Amino acid sequence: MKDWFTAAELADLQLPAIASTERGIRGQATRGGWESRQRAARGGGREYPLSALPEEARLELARRAAAEAGDYEKPTPPKRKSVGPAPQNVNVATMPEKHLAEMEAKAAVVRAFHAYRDTCGLGQEKARLEFCALYSERVIPVAPWVRDQVPQVSKNALRKWEKAMAEHGLAGLAPRYGNRAGTGILDTDQEMQTFVLGLLADAPHVSSALVYKGLKARFSDRELPSLRSVQRFMERWKERNKQLFEKVMNPDAWRSKYKAASGSRSEGIIRLNQVWEMDSTPADLLLADNQRHALIGIIDVYSRRLRLLVSRTSSAAAIASAFRASIMAWGVPESVRIDNGADYISRHMRRAYDALGVETDICPPFTPESKPHIERAFRTFSHDLLELQAGFIGHNVAERKAIEARKSFAQRLMTRGETVEMRMTPEELQKFCDQWCQDIYQHDQHGGLNNKTPFQMAAAWTAPIKRIENERALDVLLSPTAGDGWRVVTKKGIRIDGASFDHQFLGGMEGQRVQVLFDEADYGFVYVFDEAGEFVCKAMCPERVGVSRIDVAVARKARQNQVIAEGMKQLRKAKKDARTEDVVGDILMARAEEAGKLVTFPTRSEAHTTPALDQAARAGRVLPEPPPARTTADRERHLALVEELRTAPPPRDERAEKRARVERALEIEQRLEAGEAVDADDRRWFEGYRDHPEFQTQKEMIAEFGRMVI
Repeated sequence: MKDWFTAAELADLQLPAIASTERGIRGQATRGGWESRQRAARGGGREYPLSALPEEARLELARRAAAEAGDYEKPTPPKRKSVGPAPQNVNVATMPEKHLAEMEAKAAVVRAFHAYRDTCGLGQEKARLEFCALYSERVIPVAPWVRDQVPQVSKNALRKWEKAMAEHGLAGLAPRYGNRAGTGILDTDQEMQTFVLGLLADAPHVSSALVYKGLKARFSDRELPSLRSVQRFMERWKERNKQLFEKVMNPDAWRSKYKAASGSRSEGIIRLNQVWEMDSTPADLLLADNQRHALIGIIDVYSRRLRLLVSRTSSAAAIASAFRASIMAWGVPESVRIDNGADYISRHMRRAYDALGVETDICPPFTPESKPHIERAFRTFSHDLLELQAGFIGHNVAERKAIEARKSFAQRLMTRGETVEMRMTPEELQKFCDQWCQDIYQHDQHGGLNNKTPFQMAAAWTAPIKRIENERALDVLLSPTAGDGWRVVTKKGIRIDGASFDHQFLGGMEGQRVQVLFDEADYGFVYVFDEAGEFVCKAMCPERVGVSRIDVAVARKARQNQVIAEGMKQLRKAKKDARTEDVVGDILMARAEEAGKLVTFPTRSEAHTTPALDQAARAGRVLPEPPPARTTADRERHLALVEELRTAPPPRDERAEKRARVERALEIEQRLEAGEAVDADDRRWFEGYRDHPEFQTQKEMIAEFGRMVI
């Protein structure tokens, strides 16, 4: 919002407590003794400061400023599958939409208050109190989606939001959640977790009910998770470790499915990066690919450094790409001067401005004079493009008409709604833009720079500038790929719009869902994040980047082998530590102990006797009972049982039998490889056994750890 106004501007605003005509306002200012100064711009006249206006007028201006700051359209977010609640330190670029909406609505209210405070002329606390009352009474209009998220606000809540945003940026307004996933008994008790993973390694198809019984038997002295918690833990582990679980359950299937195959608007500008201006060409460029494109420009007002990006459309994604590239090259600006176009003040860009702590100066629509530096840069570019690339300008028409088309090119490029045809590909035009900005424009003298060049201005600046040390801080400027932005890693990489993107760090992630974001200015790369929002890698399309896909595939396969080997090592250790071979006995013992604790209460009874029973009892006390006589058949059965026990074979040792099979197969394989003669029976047995999962798994184990593992 401006600090000084002419009588004509005040008349156009139609504010309360102020006359409605220029003449009336000048008379009111004279009678009221308003402070004024001579207007520096062409045409002269007097202008009056905001502080000189009546309080009612200032409050109305403040209300309008707050409404403008809090009123921007909420674009329809892309549909995405729910990935569960985000943690408090979630990457803003991957936060669920419902949480982003709450966070950004609070930021919109804070911005609206700052606009109100800076305009109303009241003190900080009084302005906050007045703003909260007006907002809650719906006097200050904001976008409907902001009102839905924040129907009313108190001064304490507003103060809290301001502090959080000042200390932590946009992320400080992220909602806090209740219980976090990953805090259950199985997640925190490492011994129980090892036991469950050991059972999965030993018997991949083991049921959650059996695992639960095993936990009850093995850990009866401590608090146990519920059966449902065990089920959730196992389901979650299998989902997050699809490839590893497949490797344990079916090595052949894993190999087939996953194994990797491969005034002056520059007045007061005294610092480098103090203010940037951003804009797009009003006209469309129809290039050789028969598609419409736009030029997006960013200029640093202090030095006049310039960057241009060729984009299919002037979209938020394209603007974010240009903004990101400029930040990486120049540092972080203090403020950006933009118009109120939907692409420049979209939620995506608002999120970026707030996350990076960049102030926004939003200019009125259709006022190119509000951003004069980028407008002049566009015109200079169009004239140079006309002279340097004249053969590419115009239509395929007769020579006279072609000349006329070239003469009007510069004017048409800056005319909204026009379509200018160029016989250049997007890549050729982008290359020209880069060379022109670096080799020509930044070495040309500028009258506004006292005849210095942009290169000299930037090189002479010695004070520190804000730079992004960690590129991940700029992920908020990336855009989701087509659809919801989520993809599944296959054994050939990530497929996007007919192209395959790969990276060695995708090895071991086959089968997992990842979020894929892109930078429109970086055609050959995408940015990959896991489901928790953590950065994984910057995957490339080898054909677009110009590298060998074979080299990428080899590096990825090595990474995959490393990840799988580490996972198998942990599972083998878990299996050993869990002593899974004893679990059945533990369960039976626990059930027996439980059964032994149950006692049957005696029933009520009374003695029963007869004279005959009494006589028999007396006789029993006198005479011992003779042993029964053994018949010949009994003696023969006894002798046969003794002989059977004496000649019976010892119990089977299944582990020894397995070891013998593997040793036999290895010996036959070595003989065949050496070209030695092998018995026909041995050959037939080996051909039937060599593809068995038991032998394949043992061979892999031997290759990694030696024959001691058999």
